[in-house]
Amino acid sequence: MADNTRIEWTDVGALAVALFLAAPASADLTLRVIDGDTVEAGGVTYRLPNVDAAEPGAPCAEGRDAAERATRALARFLAGGRIEIVRTGRSCGWGRACADLIVNGESAVETGLAAGWLRPWPSCAAGRCRGADRPDWCEGESR
Repeated sequence: MADNTRIEWTDVGALAVALFLAAPASADLTLRVIDGDTVEAGGVTYRLPNVDAAEPGAPCAEGRDAAERATRALARFLAGGRIEIVRTGRSCGWGRACADLIVNGESAVETGLAAGWLRPWPSCAAGRCRGADRPDWCEGESR
């Protein structure tokens, strides 16, 4: 897949999009929003770099609610127009490629951080998306 891949939104409700490769032989693929920081396209899983969204399996209601909001926010962001997948060239762990998603020139990472559905994850910036500095989406709530 080309580093800068053009994607156009087709179905907001199903959190799916049609992916048109910028490569010479164009093919229709599906981009699926997995959660607030991860999508899958053409058999490749991409994770937004250096950030974290709450996980659907969070140990508290606050975290699970935040995960649902983040997933919907990323889907709405992707519905905004032309999308490019911009790979960082490194792995984000667990078999995922690191890539930002750019819609009409706007970064999913920057948008998510500004809106609060993403939080910085410092060790992820160093290529180690594990560790004690992972954001706590269950702050102040018993688990």
